[in-house]
Amino acid sequence: MLFNFEQVILPSTPNYCLIAPTMQKTNRWLQPIIFNMEKSSLEEKWKYMLVKQPRITLLAREHGQVKYVQHSALFKFKDIIVVQFNEIDSQHSSLFLYSHSLSGYWDLGVNCKRLHRWIAAL
Repeated sequence: MLFNFEQVILPSTPNYCLIAPTMQKTNRWLQPIIFNMEKSSLEEKWKYMLVKQPRITLLAREHGQVKYVQHSALFKFKDIIVVQFNEIDSQHSSLFLYSHSLSGYWDLGVNCKRLHRWIAAL
């Protein structure tokens, strides 16, 4: 299923984090970062970074998006992560990310911490 990063409808629960274009300002919705590299290089760096992440499994690749599940260490809660790589021009790219918990009301900030960590690792 394709996630529409351009027209996101946010869940009513605070158990998600989103990096995508928006006019809204919340602590769980962040502006995309522009990387000084072409899209294919960003995708390679992503793959290299993701290999080092624990308890993560590829679920699907479709329509330019990749979907993963990551389980928490202690209780094995499932979080879904969707990434979309975007070409800005031949020397610049960005990515959109959506990470959300499948269970529970609040995620203790886990999803935003994950995305911040992953962006920093890139």
